[in-house]
Amino acid sequence: MYEEKKDKVMRVLSIYKRLMEGDIINKEAEANYYNVTTRSIQRDIDDIRSFMDMENSKTGVLNSVMVKFFLYVRYFLIAEPLLKRK
Repeated sequence: MYEEKKDKVMRVLSIYKRLMEGDIINKEAEANYYNVTTRSIQRDIDDIRSFMDMENSKTGVLNSVMVKFFLYVRYFLIAEPLLKRK
């Protein structure tokens, strides 16, 4: 159980770091790399988004990295799947 939690923490921190550097995260590639499901990666991204929301509510300021992240989340996790349905 400890190793599983440690792996998740490292995975989330890695994804967070790369998002902050402006990288685009591909859920399928991440899932394959970490040997988890795409749903696990989605939950990781949701955790990061929740953290970013909390930080924004504390400071009331959106920095440019946060804006890029929110735009990424809105397009790739919301708009793109909807577009693929058609």
